[in-house]
Amino acid sequence: MGGDANHEEIIHLCYAYHDYDPSVKFAMYSGDDDLDLGLMKVLTYYKIGHYDEEFGPLNVKTTNQRLYKKVNNRLVDITYKFQQEKR
Repeated sequence: MGGDANHEEIIHLCYAYHDYDPSVKFAMYSGDDDLDLGLMKVLTYYKIGHYDEEFGPLNVKTTNQRLYKKVNNRLVDITYKFQQEKR
């Protein structure tokens, strides 16, 4: 699911679908630089941060972007998993 400016509508749609099938996990990329805690209530994965070529994409250690995973209702930054050194 791509980013969207209407977070309230995304939250509503996720709740509605979750009522239909609670096993579904939702993920979203938002170009926003700040977390929306309302979205975190419905998302399993949440990537934030506008793309800035100067800082690079998620797999570069200098990135301004972050990827979070919800674990036991807590946000865990898992960005580092995409920055593993190649062997």
